[in-house]
Amino acid sequence: MDKLFKSLILISTLGYILWFFQPYNISYIYDQDTLRVLEWSGFGGNYYLLFYISYVILVLYIISAIGMLLYLKWARALFAVLTVVTILLAPFSGVGVSTSIDGFLQYIINLCDGAVLFMAYFSSISSNFKPHNKSLNQVGENDAPPG
Repeated sequence: MDKLFKSLILISTLGYILWFFQPYNISYIYDQDTLRVLEWSGFGGNYYLLFYISYVILVLYIISAIGMLLYLKWARALFAVLTVVTILLAPFSGVGVSTSIDGFLQYIINLCDGAVLFMAYFSSISSNFKPHNKSLNQVGENDAPPG
């Protein structure tokens, strides 16, 4: 189950990075006629409010994925918060034109994110997420040095 969990995190993160930068590579995928049609219908337009927020979310998403691979408890919470935030921001992103590659990547990312969240909170994997830094008040007798 551990390998599946880590594989889903990697697939989701790589898919998100590919999806995020896919508009910059669109000219290599489609011919000029298709690009003109996409451009005419609004593909590639920037919404400045979410433009900067999306870069912050990308960085936080990568940080949370790395933390999840290391089973850090705060990373699990950050991953869940980012998932909710992206859902809540979706109505404010405006009308968008997406390609079939966008749709495919979004579908895979959503499936992986759902599976990762389920496994992180409701499976045996959830017991791996424990705080790694103990405060002085939490040090038990077994943790004391011998002698």
